[in-house]
Amino acid sequence: TLDRARRLYGDEHLLTAFFLSATGGDYANLGEPAQGLPFHEEAIAIGTKLVGDRHPEVAMYRNNLGASLTGLGRTEEAREQFETARSIWKASGSRAKEALALSNLGVMALNANDKDKALEHIQSAVRAEQDVLGYSHPRLGGTLLLLAYVQIARGESDDALETLERSRLVWQEAGDVAKLAEIRFLGAQLDWESRHYQDAMREERAALESLGAGDEVLAGEIQNWIAARER
Repeated sequence: TLDRARRLYGDEHLLTAFFLSATGGDYANLGEPAQGLPFHEEAIAIGTKLVGDRHPEVAMYRNNLGASLTGLGRTEEAREQFETARSIWKASGSRAKEALALSNLGVMALNANDKDKALEHIQSAVRAEQDVLGYSHPRLGGTLLLLAYVQIARGESDDALETLERSRLVWQEAGDVAKLAEIRFLGAQLDWESRHYQDAMREERAALESLGAGDEVLAGEIQNWIAARER
């Protein structure tokens, strides 16, 4: 924990900086990103003092700060942090970590309706993770899922179905029930758009049933989708 790191290593140590950044991320996960900003900023200050502002560890602190700024709607500041993190990781040859920043930039571009830039960033992240992490790593499965969302937004249904299948194979091996249900959910939506209505409803109900007592947010989205089309 952060308090223990401070006691063991003092205020100016990379492990203390690591736990500061992690604490900032915890606040973001709890829906309070503003509370985490001082922790991110202190982590960056400590890391910069100890190892310099172009160190890969400092890049991670900046990437984490960008995530919290995104949660606050401060998109330009967040983009600057992600771009800086990407630049550092690229210069250091940390391709798997560079993919983290690329994914974040891709999501930001998609949210801004810049679908071309979103596709460019996410495809670059996929290539990096395939090369470094391999074709069955869960991180790649998540990035492929992001890519499918981008392709759906671009109206590229055939490409999206192929990407969803690649993601499904990864998550099937990992045994992640929620991710598999999300993939079925997206695939069924594409079926519906193709006028395969019965197939779509069958897949949506199967996705909902597979979740059980799992992801309540996703379950609610599926239930709402089904209800809207049963009217």
